[in-house]
Amino acid sequence: MSYLEAFEAVRKAVGKLKKGKVTEHLAIQVNLTDEHGSGICYMEATDGVFHAEPYDYRDRDALFTVNSADLIAILSGKLDFDKVQYQHNETVKDTDFASRSFDTQTEQGGNAF
Repeated sequence: MSYLEAFEAVRKAVGKLKKGKVTEHLAIQVNLTDEHGSGICYMEATDGVFHAEPYDYRDRDALFTVNSADLIAILSGKLDFDKVQYQHNETVKDTDFASRSFDTQTEQGGNAF
């Protein structure tokens, strides 16, 4: 999968997140680690609405390093974020939102983070 294909799949998953669960601004840069499509994108919540763009985000709240398949599974509620970190030794870096309480449920009812 190319970077653009991976990003479009991430953008589609982000678009399915329910509006209104995150009430403050949240910006997450994502370093995608796909073998044939690695790259950078960001996910942002503004006024409770999530969106994703294929750029880096310098004034971010967090930086995730993950492959697109795991990120999509996390966003759709099929995979637990903490489990991905533990199993794949992938990390959350530069985060200042660990102390915040976010309820980011997906339309499918899973937890996004």
